[in-house]
Amino acid sequence: MTGSDDDRPVAPFELELWRLFFEIRIVGLTLLGILSFIPAVGIGAVIGVVIFAAALPFNIAMREVLPRLQRGPWWIPALDALIVALAIALQPDVGSMGLLVLLGSTSQAATAGWRRTAVAIALGSPALLVAMERYHGTDGVAETLAFLVVSISVAVFVAAIAGAERDARARQDQLLQGIDAIVWEAHPYPFERAVITGDTRELFGLDAATLSEPGAWLARLPAFDRAAVVRRSRTAIEAGRDHELTYRVVDAEGEFRHVRDRVRVVRGSDGRVVTARGVVVDITDEVRVRESNRNLAELVERVPVGLVVVRADHDDGFTTVSVNPAYEALTGRSATALVNTSVTGPLDGPGADEMQRLLLDVVLTGRVRRRAEAGDLRADGDRIISLEAFPISDDPEAG
Repeated sequence: MTGSDDDRPVAPFELELWRLFFEIRIVGLTLLGILSFIPAVGIGAVIGVVIFAAALPFNIAMREVLPRLQRGPWWIPALDALIVALAIALQPDVGSMGLLVLLGSTSQAATAGWRRTAVAIALGSPALLVAMERYHGTDGVAETLAFLVVSISVAVFVAAIAGAERDARARQDQLLQGIDAIVWEAHPYPFERAVITGDTRELFGLDAATLSEPGAWLARLPAFDRAAVVRRSRTAIEAGRDHELTYRVVDAEGEFRHVRDRVRVVRGSDGRVVTARGVVVDITDEVRVRESNRNLAELVERVPVGLVVVRADHDDGFTTVSVNPAYEALTGRSATALVNTSVTGPLDGPGADEMQRLLLDVVLTGRVRRRAEAGDLRADGDRIISLEAFPISDDPEAG
């Protein structure tokens, strides 16, 4: 259910939010610790000692271990409550400010589910209530109870939003799993890390989390291709231009896969590039077909047998579509003179009539027809040639 607690592992986008959360706390605690040593500010040097001795090292450590966590640290509000209670005991004037800090950690912890967050608040509230009652009296208790009500309300609200976002991303991932492509997004520029989703295991034998690690996707490009691909993409991105790249990727089996990467560049309100998104499609089969066709075309050009492709017209005639060099030599005419004309029009030898009859028979029966001995295709020639005609489909989906 949306916003509820469960045992699912933390999603990559949630890890990013937690990392941002701890980075903001690190900056804020550092500034607060420095200010606490300035007498005119009135915070108290003892608070600075607590910050630099315990709070700051803990937040730095949490930022570093985040990638190895299976779930978000939902227990942070309980720990923060204990630290705030200690700070109030050392410096009673920081009570209200401490409650605001707790509200911030409660909001972030709620992304892991409001029930767990409520448990964390409940675990930390006794120490907080004792500290506030001792140093702030009745007003302190009332202020703390009001905080507890507000924080739980905020937790429920934030958990609902986080759950809706999680569900939306899950539906998007399910949709992407149904197409033969992967989608990536790199933010912010210059894209040291990209988030990759889609059917990566089916296409490349690697899971999306592995490919999303810093430098992992580029590492799959062959060394000979990597520099050129990066240079072309970087040039287009810096110019804010959408573009398309084709390159090779090494899959989990060590085989080369050809891909097409369509990249869309997104600019911010100030015109600077902030995000790039791409759709990567495996075109290995397409490339192999093109290579096969190219090899076949080279064979056709070199084979010492005259080949001509014709198209049937509505009036039982046939128009020449293409010829090979051997056919040009056989007829004594260039491809320019033969193509887009009647297949027998430029020919004046007795073999032209034989060709016309064979082609008509193929159209009527759909079968291969041969003539072992036929007249020359040139009037001044006396060769005996053989003719063979067979149908080919112009439907690209046909076998």
